Amino acid sequence: MSEIFFLVLPVFIVLALGNLLKRMKIVDDRFIASSNTLIFKVTLPALLFLSISRSNLKAVFDWRLVAIIFASVFIVAVLSFITAKLLRLSPDITGTFAMNNFRGNYANMGLPVFFYVFGQEGLMYASVLMAFIVPYVSMLAIIGLSITSGDRTKIAPMMKNAVLNPLAIACMGGLLYSYIGIPMPAFISKSISIVSDVTLPLALFCVGSTITLESMKNDLFLSSVSSLFKMIIGPAIAFFMLKAWGIEMSIGAKALVVLLSSPSGTVNYVFAAAMGGNTRLTASTIVTTHSFSILTFIMWIMIVGV
Repeated sequence: MSEIFFLVLPVFIVLALGNLLKRMKIVDDRFIASSNTLIFKVTLPALLFLSISRSNLKAVFDWRLVAIIFASVFIVAVLSFITAKLLRLSPDITGTFAMNNFRGNYANMGLPVFFYVFGQEGLMYASVLMAFIVPYVSMLAIIGLSITSGDRTKIAPMMKNAVLNPLAIACMGGLLYSYIGIPMPAFISKSISIVSDVTLPLALFCVGSTITLESMKNDLFLSSVSSLFKMIIGPAIAFFMLKAWGIEMSIGAKALVVLLSSPSGTVNYVFAAAMGGNTRLTASTIVTTHSFSILTFIMWIMIVGV
């Protein structure tokens, strides 16, 4: 356990440093906002495209892993709506609660943790899985929020954004490039690599700077339930599906479980605000899940093995 703890610890030290820099006012909200835009539109797409395009798609891609991702996320979504019904939550809270339970911070938390524990090969497998998981959970979130809010007018533009955003385009482009198998000129590959190297540490800085105890105090019960769904139940369902299907715990299978154990996505706040969800609950859940994620990441990495 100590070995895994010290493998994961640097990620959370950088998170804490981001939080400290914000408190010391070395970075401010304007810097964080522009950095998040840079990550989302430039550096993370570059990272995903490069990592996926370099992969041997025939060796890396396993349709069974994608099927397990889709099934486990869908099961969590259904269980979340059932739980919301049992708890008699209002419509705006129901959709938000469900989204927070299955839409994770794969890019800014799952990917860095998996990379710093499993290295470049791990990043490659995780990036390929992200090409499928990111648009899928985004579309599920939009559908869930639109059902509970009763507003159907925003479905089309939000769906378009989910499929045509820079991350989805980069992932699809990387898959296509890898499938075609055209060698990439060294100077282009190196240029993209330099840009993409900024992504993971900057993303951790930004996530760390947004964590505040004040936000955690709001809706602590529901955000704790969401933590259980997002970081324990979801990956557990996927893990037992892997076992039931007789799939060996390859690095791709490990990437699946660790990515699904990521805390709730920071972009969930944007989705909730745009689709009539509950932003207060989203903010609380984001902070709560990120605060406890060091424990659940260590737990799942211990279970799947290094």
